[in-house]
Amino acid sequence: MSIGFNEFTEFIKKRIVDQGIGFGVTVTSQSERVDYLKHVKPEDLIKFGFETEFVGRLPVISVFEELTEDDLYAILRNPNNPVMVSKKLDFKAYDIWVNFEDRALRALAHLAYEEQTEARGLVSAMEKVLLKLEKKLPSTEIKKLPVTEEVVKDPEGMLQEIISTPDDPRWTQLYEKVVHDEKESVKEYLRNNQAVLAAISKIGLTPSRIDLIADVYAMSAWSINGAMSKIGTY
Repeated sequence: MSIGFNEFTEFIKKRIVDQGIGFGVTVTSQSERVDYLKHVKPEDLIKFGFETEFVGRLPVISVFEELTEDDLYAILRNPNNPVMVSKKLDFKAYDIWVNFEDRALRALAHLAYEEQTEARGLVSAMEKVLLKLEKKLPSTEIKKLPVTEEVVKDPEGMLQEIISTPDDPRWTQLYEKVVHDEKESVKEYLRNNQAVLAAISKIGLTPSRIDLIADVYAMSAWSINGAMSKIGTY
């Protein structure tokens, strides 16, 4: 279960101030709210209105800090994140390959952060940006979609531009660049997490295998774990 910050924070603040612990009287920032919440006690929950029997069954009381925009961006950059993988699968159902530019991930993280709904905002931001393209592109001959920062900022405008100039070579060039950059990002992730991933997958991550996994990931709708599992069966 979870409790909203504001009322409960004020409740704890009053106890702390009355006890003279030394915090300021007014809660003025998110970090200060978290500082107060770190001092929560079972009796605070009881006085706030929870049943004693219920509170007695809570083995651990945890304080969750608000995700920053950088945190949301880091989630999207993780090639195992289900938000991006699921959207790739959605488009793949229509035989459309989707790859994401790094700047697009940053822009999506910004949209999600503005919603103030934590990691759930990533799903909402992804749907808002790509839903119209997902509905419209299957009726066209377009089979490759590079999701760039421009697509995130103006999905409607970019959709019309892509549809009106499908044979423009710049779309192919842009897609190839996005795929290349996505592969490089995946390679960096694999190298940075080499020991853990090798232990999970039971395969050694040699330079050639890292290249292969990055290729499979970028040209499929699998997560990194899925790509490594597939390669492990060969």
